[in-house]
Amino acid sequence: MYNWQALTLGFLTVVMVPLVIIKIKGAFNEYRKILTEEFLSLQRDYDELVTQEGIVYDMQLKQDKKLSEISNLYEITKQMSTSLRFENIFKILAEYLQKTFLFKKARLIVMAEENDTSSSKTVYETAGLQDSTLKAKGIIPKLEISTRPLGDHDKKICGLLEKDIRQLQIVKSRWGESPYAQFLPEDTETYTATPIVIYDNLIGILAIEGLQASDFDKFSILATQFSLEMRRIILYERVEKMAITDGLTKAFARRHIIERLGEEFERSLRHNFNLSFLMVDIDRFKNYNDTYGHLVGDVVLKNIVAILKNNTREVDLVGRFGGEEFCVILPETGKEEARLVAERIREIVHKHKFKAYDELTNVTVSFGIATYPEDAEDMNELIENSDKALYAAKNSGRNKVCVYNNR
Repeated sequence: MYNWQALTLGFLTVVMVPLVIIKIKGAFNEYRKILTEEFLSLQRDYDELVTQEGIVYDMQLKQDKKLSEISNLYEITKQMSTSLRFENIFKILAEYLQKTFLFKKARLIVMAEENDTSSSKTVYETAGLQDSTLKAKGIIPKLEISTRPLGDHDKKICGLLEKDIRQLQIVKSRWGESPYAQFLPEDTETYTATPIVIYDNLIGILAIEGLQASDFDKFSILATQFSLEMRRIILYERVEKMAITDGLTKAFARRHIIERLGEEFERSLRHNFNLSFLMVDIDRFKNYNDTYGHLVGDVVLKNIVAILKNNTREVDLVGRFGGEEFCVILPETGKEEARLVAERIREIVHKHKFKAYDELTNVTVSFGIATYPEDAEDMNELIENSDKALYAAKNSGRNKVCVYNNR
């Protein structure tokens, strides 16, 4: 007799166990799928966070670099603002350029001021470094700044920018894109020139050769700041010059020339030097103005000052004492030497043809000379006695040189 319970249990075991196993495997696979998807989702979230962190880090690095550049720019601006000389602020700039950029040469061209016959265009120049490996090692050449007159290329650039004031940027690889490719210096891949302007007048040019094109924008910001400092110096010099010089003739104004005479007198007293003082007067200048007019007279005044400056030393000082009366301070000069200087100038003026507008005229001048220590014990006495000598020259016929005689 069969055991139906055993058979039934066996049948169920054979049939149900595989089904249960299949069900369990299905559930496990489903759970593994869910876990895999969650893992992949978490992995994507993690990767995104890492990417965002990298972006933030890169942004932070760029921000730090930018802040460093701004800080450096502030420092160089602060340094330049303490100086009132072109060569000094160019030296500060050149030091920064050497540390910051790869370039071949940097130069500053300083233009002569309008109506300034005493100065000319001058170039301050320094060499840079183009080897990035050496710069990375901190091997930077010693800073040396040379001063020279304009070269042929400088003259071409000045001529171009005087006619068309604009920033010039040339890259050799883009010849077709630049109408100014002819102005690229020899053996140079790039060139940029920034004009420095006051009241639409070109007063200087900051140029750099061999700068990487990717650094043009950064250099432009620096050049703009340098331009502001140049303008500050020029304007300061103009204000200072207006305070100490006569506006028409550019000779020293009376107040300044007396201050300088006081300084020279103290120096002569301290070192036992001779000091001569010349008073100069244009003969019958009032009649001259009445005949030819004040415009012609102004030209003559300016020419007289030019003759005085051109025929004296750099250490000598020419001033306008008032009207048609001028003076010359001759440091370390005795009476006889001063007389020879005055005689030479008197003769030059006598022979000179003064061309003013449509007029071609002649004038003469008279000189009075006094010398320390022979003729004066103090500055006021020196001026007074030279004026007495001038009075004697005019009373004795004009166009003469008279030295003070206390007898």
